[in-house]
Amino acid sequence: MNGGAQAVEFAAYLAGRWRTILIACVSAVILAAVASLILPSRYTATATLMIEPPAGMEPGAATSLSPVYLESLKTFEHLASSDSLFSQALDDLGIRARYAGRSVESLKRSVLRVDKPVNTRVIEISATLEDPRQAQKLAHYIAEHTVALSDSMSRRSAADSAQEAKANLDRAEKRLQAAVSASDKPPAVAGLEDELSNISGLKYSVDRGLSDARADLASLPAGADASALRAKIADLERQDRQLDLQLKSLGGDLEHSTARRKELESESESARSSYDAARSQLDDLNAAAAFRGERLQVLDPGIVPERPSSPNVPLNILVAFVIALIAAVSYLAIRFAWERAAVLLPDRKYASPYR
Repeated sequence: MNGGAQAVEFAAYLAGRWRTILIACVSAVILAAVASLILPSRYTATATLMIEPPAGMEPGAATSLSPVYLESLKTFEHLASSDSLFSQALDDLGIRARYAGRSVESLKRSVLRVDKPVNTRVIEISATLEDPRQAQKLAHYIAEHTVALSDSMSRRSAADSAQEAKANLDRAEKRLQAAVSASDKPPAVAGLEDELSNISGLKYSVDRGLSDARADLASLPAGADASALRAKIADLERQDRQLDLQLKSLGGDLEHSTARRKELESESESARSSYDAARSQLDDLNAAAAFRGERLQVLDPGIVPERPSSPNVPLNILVAFVIALIAAVSYLAIRFAWERAAVLLPDRKYASPYR
């Protein structure tokens, strides 16, 4: 017998046993309706948050946000769904006392749902409780405190950055003040240069006098008295040696003072640059405060629900009807196959699978 004939035979088999299908479906519908009416009604209230772009962002840029950026905003869900915030809400709203026998984790799974629809800047916070007013209060509470928590984190981040920049500015200012104070008392380079110039002129005069004296000594006739001239030459040589020592000492002092003055000038310029950079950084942070990050605001606090979200009586009845129908048809299909096999192979105990 081909498949078409089998289908017709099975359809006739079902038609002959329609009462079985009817009884199964009616029984399932009645049981589902009774169970749905017995179960306590639960109400779902939904509050909505809007994720505003940074205040400094251009209006045109806010409307052309990429899907990747929008997807990154899902991190705000963790603020709204944090365990500590939910536990605080239970205590503040007096909900925990009504569910004293349940843990916060299990209660959160059945009560709170936080979702950000794809490619949107909206966060939906849904709370499901038996009391519709409590459900709305819980959703609104979570929404408001999520906004407050986000603002607090943004302010704390901005304050930390500004505090660090202010500390850098204070250090740069102290360094600049020290450099300016040191620059107000520079080494006396000009005085050393004048003294070095005077001693150099004096040495030049001594060298000329010494040269003339030696020439006069060389030009004296033989047998002339040269003791006075020799004494003069000795005195000039002594003065020349002293002037050499003074020139070397003043030269070293002048070199050290010149290097010190250049060092002070370099330190003053470096301190000024550091101070300007720190001041600019602090000004940039203050100016960029509006661009720091996204801001949350309560778009819709939600309303007190008037219709229960569960149990959904029509849906439960429909599901029970479909399941009962499938179960009844499956049962009759198995019975049909068994009865048909019994008719075709009455001696099934000794029937060979190869015949």
